Amino acid sequence: MKCRNLNEVLDARKGRFVSVLLKNGLKRELYSAKVHDYNSNVVRFKDTNGGERRVSRAKIVRAKVAERHFKRSRA
Repeated sequence: MKCRNLNEVLDARKGRFVSVLLKNGLKRELYSAKVHDYNSNVVRFKDTNGGERRVSRAKIVRAKVAERHFKRSRA
């Protein structure tokens, strides 16, 4: 099911892993992560490599958990 905003995906996680695609300039990074916390500015998660990350919501291009997915449209 396609979600209109990122909160819908993050609210549906229920302890499951979330697939997150980040944009950092021209570089793209894909993580399978457990989301710990999020607010209106940042998302905190721990990826499968053990790294705790804190990223701006604007850098998240895609997020997917179970059947729910969010894709940011091009600006």
